[in-house]
Amino acid sequence: MNRLFICFLSLVFALPLQSQYYQEQTDGITINATENNMGIKTIKLKVFTENIIQVVISPVETFSKSESLVVTEKMQVTPQWNINENEKTITLSTQNITVIYNKQTNNIRFLQNNGKLLLADDLKEIIPANVMGEKCFHIKQSFNYSHGESLYGLGSYMDGEVRLNAKKVEMLQRNREDVVPVIISTNGYGLLWDNYSLSEFNDTKDAFYLWSEVADEINYYFIYGENTDQIVNSYRLLTGKAPMYPKWVFGYMQSKQKYDTQEEIVSVVKKFRELKFPLDLIIQDWQYWPQGQWGQKSFNRQNYPDPQRMTDDIHAMNAKIIISIWPDMATGCPNNFEMKKINGLMKNDRHLNVMMPEARKLYWKQTNDSLFHYGIDGWWADCSEGYDSDWTSPFFKNPKVKLLTLNADDLKKMYGQAKYINSYALMHTKGLYEGQRETTSDKRVYILTRSAFAGLQKYGASYWTGDVSANWEEFREQIPAGINFCMTGIPYWTTDIAGYFIKREPGWWFSNGVFESGQKDTGFLELYTRWFQFAAFSPLFRAHGWHFPREPWAFGDTGSQTYETLLKFTNLRYRLLPYIYSQAWKVTNENYTIMRGLTFDFMHDSATHNINDQYMFGPSFLVCPVTKPLYYLPDNHKMNTKEFTKSIYLPEGTKWIDFWTGKSYDGGRSMKADASFETMPIFVKAGSIIPMGPFIQYSTEMTDPVELRIYPGADGKFTLYEDENDNYNYEKGMYSIISFEWKDAEKILTIDDRKGEFPGMKAERTFNIHIVNETLGHGVDVISGPQKTLKYSGKKVMVKL
Repeated sequence: MNRLFICFLSLVFALPLQSQYYQEQTDGITINATENNMGIKTIKLKVFTENIIQVVISPVETFSKSESLVVTEKMQVTPQWNINENEKTITLSTQNITVIYNKQTNNIRFLQNNGKLLLADDLKEIIPANVMGEKCFHIKQSFNYSHGESLYGLGSYMDGEVRLNAKKVEMLQRNREDVVPVIISTNGYGLLWDNYSLSEFNDTKDAFYLWSEVADEINYYFIYGENTDQIVNSYRLLTGKAPMYPKWVFGYMQSKQKYDTQEEIVSVVKKFRELKFPLDLIIQDWQYWPQGQWGQKSFNRQNYPDPQRMTDDIHAMNAKIIISIWPDMATGCPNNFEMKKINGLMKNDRHLNVMMPEARKLYWKQTNDSLFHYGIDGWWADCSEGYDSDWTSPFFKNPKVKLLTLNADDLKKMYGQAKYINSYALMHTKGLYEGQRETTSDKRVYILTRSAFAGLQKYGASYWTGDVSANWEEFREQIPAGINFCMTGIPYWTTDIAGYFIKREPGWWFSNGVFESGQKDTGFLELYTRWFQFAAFSPLFRAHGWHFPREPWAFGDTGSQTYETLLKFTNLRYRLLPYIYSQAWKVTNENYTIMRGLTFDFMHDSATHNINDQYMFGPSFLVCPVTKPLYYLPDNHKMNTKEFTKSIYLPEGTKWIDFWTGKSYDGGRSMKADASFETMPIFVKAGSIIPMGPFIQYSTEMTDPVELRIYPGADGKFTLYEDENDNYNYEKGMYSIISFEWKDAEKILTIDDRKGEFPGMKAERTFNIHIVNETLGHGVDVISGPQKTLKYSGKKVMVKL
């Protein structure tokens, strides 16, 4: 044989074989899909981390070049991964997970590397379509999951159930319904569905599908995690960290519909200070703008003659003010006119075109020049679903339109497109956040928005559940709505305490208030108190509503049962600020979640998987809101004189201590807890170290002394975080942390060396230390006669108790 030919054959057989089924890239593989009638041509498996695989399924040989609005973070390195192929499958594996593609069916399975099946995809459909004149595809992806698995997430929906199992959900942004296309499973995985159009989730027994109306391709991220915290952490690695809020955000927020004058809003803050009722934030609702100029971002000078004086007066009382701003700007107002000149409005000629960077910049300039310039501290982004909100506009004069009952077709007509209708709030908050960060001000951004979407957390935004009504059913629905929302990875959530609507309002289809006499109704006072107690243990603590004032004194004079209960829970919130602010740091630094569905911490306990009215507040507090009337019984309008308890479940695997009595209980049991009017059942996990500050009137008044309550029965740790409270120096490392560790058997508390420093830091701290029991260390009040008082100067110390 010719020597040259032999050398050629040797070279050929030495080369690696190239598969006819896939092409390899540095960060994954592209698969040539098996032809079928479902429109599938090409599949991409992209490795982001050891726990995250992106799956893209295309109807053509290439993939969309459009950048994701949601997945904005770049991975520093691609982890090591391996590829194997046999006659039937292609297998991609990382250190933690294995992805197996079936060549015959195009189906994909996701497994742990120990062989445990996590999730299996099934039918895929990519169907050519034309929506609003745009050529696109309808997409559908089905999945099969394990029997007994529980699913959570998708945003905030008022259906009263925490699990998604057996639900069908239309995913469309609405007042009171919010879309965050993230699913979390008790089987150790999450899914991020990267699509912004009208979508649908439908679950049948052990299977569900996701469908979207407008897409270029199917695009989702599979996220593995041993627990829910790990899944949320990976979600934020993809979509962005939640920045630190200023400390005042975690105090009490007072709002109503609405303060009508500069004099009124300043006088309300004065009365809080006179009554010594803690307050950090007053909120100016809508229609502060000039008459006839809906959404104009400037003050009506008849009612607000000196905005600078107004903010100065409020700041002088150590309070903050945020203001409602709307992306809906009436035709003819100056803001609208400016937007028109750059074609910065949507098809209805009123709404900000949030997809246009130049329009977002002009929107911020208007906000900065007329509001931020005067010292406004944050933004209430109302009606951020992106639909018409001014019922004096021609749109609402059409008799075929019912107020705020718009469907997807209505929205698409106003937008002039269908691809991005669920992402309006995301891009709206993006413009506000980036605009403020580019100014010379070092104020931390705070945005409260009525709509959200995946990735919202990176723009300093929190979500509230919209215009809910004053009734017990809708109160009960808030708790699973908040749990599900926070499980999607967006950590900050709140609600209108006791509902926006008190009375039934004609034309407002969701107005189901039943307390016509308002704050004079004893039934409403009970509802308000219970909702208030729950809100004190929510990520954000905010009162708001229509029909009458919502200040605490509107519900009773000082000394009345209702007023004193509201004051008691507000004082408790403020005493817990060292604990809460430290959890906020964990949110930013560790991608933590404060409002925690029970599966965050007790996934091993299947009894927790479908509890709709309990959750953890940080790592220590089990919160059990009272969600039905116990004192005033609406059926017979009589006062209950019998039992004032709530049935609760204590998760297994730990002991629990009643916060109000100090009594200890074993976990893994149901029981009846005291639910008297002035009490909400709260239990503390054994091993917890709870720092409680002094009684204060605003969040930054003082931080010393700190009462350290140790809840015995297990070892425990806590890290106390402190900084300057309201600037971005923490991003430069200007903060301090103090670590505490409790050894239960030895009864030794170790306080480690303080790490870090910041301007204004107290060099010496006073810690009053207690071991909680049935006679010492429980309830709201400061405990007299601590077991140990320690002057701490930043050096490690061990305390025997």
